[in-house]
Amino acid sequence: VLSFNDQKLDELANMWAPECVHTNRETGEKTSGRDAIKKDLAEAFSAPTKMRLTGQVQSIRVIRPEVALVDGETTISSSETE
Repeated sequence: VLSFNDQKLDELANMWAPECVHTNRETGEKTSGRDAIKKDLAEAFSAPTKMRLTGQVQSIRVIRPEVALVDGETTISSSETE
């Protein structure tokens, strides 16, 4: 959440696996791969509105010490910047 709100693109993109798939729960649209997600985020961050992310973790399942599956919900809000 902090990386998103501070628009730290590389830090944020590195939270995704290289071959990950993100599914938008509202539209069903899928974005495949870290590079594609990073591109989408870069486009969103270049918009004239300032976006804020809030989120709530619903569950965490540790698969290996360095890998966890996190399920939760996030909400993005935006406002005009001055």
